[in-house]
Amino acid sequence: MKIIQIRIKFTQRIIRILSQQLIIVILCVLPLQSYAQIWKLYRYEVSFGVGTANYSGPIGKSCNPSGSSNFNGFNSSQVRPSIYGGIGYKIRNRLALKINLIGAMIYASDAGYLRLQTPLLQHDVSFTTLLLEPSSQLEFYLLPEDKGKSSSVRGGRRGRSNNFNQISLYVFAGIGAVLFKPDVTPLANNPNFYTENENFQTDRVITYGIGVKMFISGSLSICYEWGQRSTNTNYLDGIKPFTDASTQHDKYYIGTFKLCYKIKTARNGLPNFLNFD
Repeated sequence: MKIIQIRIKFTQRIIRILSQQLIIVILCVLPLQSYAQIWKLYRYEVSFGVGTANYSGPIGKSCNPSGSSNFNGFNSSQVRPSIYGGIGYKIRNRLALKINLIGAMIYASDAGYLRLQTPLLQHDVSFTTLLLEPSSQLEFYLLPEDKGKSSSVRGGRRGRSNNFNQISLYVFAGIGAVLFKPDVTPLANNPNFYTENENFQTDRVITYGIGVKMFISGSLSICYEWGQRSTNTNYLDGIKPFTDASTQHDKYYIGTFKLCYKIKTARNGLPNFLNFD
């Protein structure tokens, strides 16, 4: 009898230990699964911001005193403002689609530059162009927003409200259009210069760049994004190129500080504020 009682007690103890371990495993696995899928609960994001715009083209380029070209020179006095608005949708944990609308001003001037010695390459003008850029971009997150398995298991509201990494990093590429209106001012009586078109014009634009995001409170984050815009036009500055065969298309750069807010996704897949069920 004593042997049977000992076996029964031993079996009960094993069952109790296994049950405790099973409960611990369940408590650990379920929250991790919830963290791993947190991006599905916050697919939508709205963002607004302000930033800078820079032009890259033949105006405002120079030669240094030694005569070498400075086509890629940067002049802080030619930086102009930009304003941003956008909405995003999370496709996968590391993949997102974003629709942007950017308004910007770009400016450049030949004033104060040592110009090339070839007269045909002298512009001697300044210009200001107002532009509007609607575009869409695909973002790939090198450092994802979700904490995933790196998160500790925490209960309560505190654990549920801090499901995002403090820092995330992404690269992006996209396509869009640019509507622009140049305003050209001659700085000298140069017969080699004339304005091509100072009316509203449109062209396609290819965008690519990098962004970093930092969550500051729950679903609220701040972001800095920098990207290049490659156009298919030489008239962003309003100046006709010297040769029709020119392949030096105008470019511009947008750097934006953004405030981003994630919107919870309803069961029907729409943003939570559009759920009327």
